[in-house]
Amino acid sequence: MNERSTRSKRPKRPSSKPVGGASLSGTLRVYAGVTFARLHIVPAIPEFLAEHPELHLDVVLDDRKVDLLEEGIDVALRMGRVKDSGAMTARKIAETPRLVLGTPPYFATSGVPATPADLRTHQSVIYDQRGVGERTGRSGAVAQKWT
Repeated sequence: MNERSTRSKRPKRPSSKPVGGASLSGTLRVYAGVTFARLHIVPAIPEFLAEHPELHLDVVLDDRKVDLLEEGIDVALRMGRVKDSGAMTARKIAETPRLVLGTPPYFATSGVPATPADLRTHQSVIYDQRGVGERTGRSGAVAQKWT
C-alpha cells in the first residue's frame, strides 16, 4: 500500500522551526508500517505541514521491509531491531509492549500461556514483523501463511 499525503487549506499557527529559524523545504520521503502510520503519523501530518509550508511529504505506508536506499526513503519508522547499515543510521525512539490476547472462554479451556514458547500449543494468529503472518494450530504446525 502506498499513500501520499496531500496539503489542505488550514490556518497558520506558530511555528516550531528547526534550530536557527529555518523552515524545512523540498520533498521528504517517509516510510512506515500501515497501522502504525495510520495511528501515529497520519494524524500529525496536517500540523507538521502547516509548520513547514515549503515541504512536500511523500508518505509510503507498507508493512514489508523494503530496501530504504533503493526506494529513496529519507526517514523510516520501523518496529523491531534495526541495525546501522553504514549508509543509514538507526535510532531507537520508543518501545511498545507485546500482548497475548484471547477471550475468557478460550483461556478457561486452553489455559493462559505463561511464556512465548507456550504459544506453540495454542491456537493463534501471529503477525511477524517481517510482514509474514502464520496461523498455527495446537500441534504448532503451520496451517496457513500469508504475505
